[in-house]
Amino acid sequence: MATYKRGIETKNSIYKVAKELFYYNGYKETSLSTIAENASVPLSLVTYHYKKDELLIQAHEDYFNSVMDTIELQAGQQIENALQRLLIYMQIVYSHIYSDFNNLRAFQIYQQNREGIKNMKQRIDFKLLDCIDEFDLDILVEEFKCYIDVQYGGHKELIAKYLKTHTSGISKELLYFTGTIALRLARVDFDVINDNIKKADKLLEYINTETLHLFL
Repeated sequence: MATYKRGIETKNSIYKVAKELFYYNGYKETSLSTIAENASVPLSLVTYHYKKDELLIQAHEDYFNSVMDTIELQAGQQIENALQRLLIYMQIVYSHIYSDFNNLRAFQIYQQNREGIKNMKQRIDFKLLDCIDEFDLDILVEEFKCYIDVQYGGHKELIAKYLKTHTSGISKELLYFTGTIALRLARVDFDVINDNIKKADKLLEYINTETLHLFL
């Protein structure tokens, strides 16, 4: 039992050190040997527990999960549908990431990782697919999935263009737009969309995000 406990503690220590190095030095500039040195463990122990990209993926997944947990804990009872939940989630996640250069450079690498792409896409899919029933959409699931794909790609493109001319965070209005592309394509009434945006924005004011951190 003591050996198992030490193993868990060592693994957690490696993970914590890796996140700090990714944040301050950058993911590409951080090697597994550097992680081992800073965690005061043999390199073999680091490679036993993790591959380098697994550390990056876990850091993001843990952060995304903590955001969802916080939303549910503080506003879950007031959220009316999956769209509001997604919009609040996007505002919190992207405001944190795009307001911090160190977070952003690591996130951009995460977005290029096959596992990262799959995980992010699934999070959007699960939330938006619930909108078919919640908004009583007269649309085939496969067709709506195509709209979700357009939303995912459009979000990335629009954000990339926005960042070329803006360096201080991300536009709240842009995130609300990119978070509703699929529903707009499905011809959901604009007044309905705007009403849900207003409700999500109001709930966002009451969610405390001070304890949410991607790396530190």
